[in-house]
Amino acid sequence: MGGAVRVLTADPSHEDGFSGKAQVSWADTKDGEPSYRGNIALNLPVVEDTLTARIVLGYREDGGFVDSPDFPDATGDEDINETEYEDIRAKVLYTPTEDLELLFTYWENDVENLFGNTTSTLNGREFFGSGGLPSEYLTDFELSAISLTYNLGFATLENNLSYLEYRNLQT
Repeated sequence: MGGAVRVLTADPSHEDGFSGKAQVSWADTKDGEPSYRGNIALNLPVVEDTLTARIVLGYREDGGFVDSPDFPDATGDEDINETEYEDIRAKVLYTPTEDLELLFTYWENDVENLFGNTTSTLNGREFFGSGGLPSEYLTDFELSAISLTYNLGFATLENNLSYLEYRNLQT
């Protein structure tokens, strides 16, 4: 089975002028740590009707709820499967003429998780990670893209070019 996932994010808007929004949320996990997140998005006009940027910053922390078993070389800590997410997105819309539009995109996402999201069983106890020993999982990506749209009058020419760098490490 194959396929693609298309992620659409809001573009900068010349019409919206300076605008923004923020989002904050919090959650509690029974016998675990709290989780929270915050995002802020800003639409920033630089040159009226020609150059506008949109910047989004996000942070999320999912509180852990799994305790490490107490045996040699284990941490013996509580709530060890905490996950931290950091997200930065920037888009710049450049419209030098009525017929030409260029959209530049940069997106960086970092995820850090101690013990990963896999469960194991040792002596009848379930826990996360690899053999109960500390094993940090780091996942991040950087996406750079440019999109060109040109109105030819009788048709619209569109071209998209992107570069993705993805890293997934286990320490």
